[in-house]
Amino acid sequence: MSLAIFAALVLLSLLFVLWFAQERIVFQPPANFSSPDCGFAKRIEYHAADGQRLIGFLIEPDAEPSGVLVCFHGNADLAAWQLEWGREVARRTGQAHALLGGLGD
Repeated sequence: MSLAIFAALVLLSLLFVLWFAQERIVFQPPANFSSPDCGFAKRIEYHAADGQRLIGFLIEPDAEPSGVLVCFHGNADLAAWQLEWGREVARRTGQAHALLGGLGD
């Protein structure tokens, strides 16, 4: 009986640690990443309600945009890595393209 209680306490402790460390475990941005300096994308910076600094980019097509396409990339990615893709999407669709959700560097 006491072994089962001990095992349950160990499991609960592990789950507790994983819960509070989940952001660090799930997304580990590269240590030496620097944002690119590109002329075709406007850098957007903002702070989330919890104080986390976030960055994104706005890419506008050559002509007047017909709308805005908002893209939230995956958890193991940075918005800056998708700039060329975003430029191609803006060119093909004629819509401004907002790449959002990147952790600040």
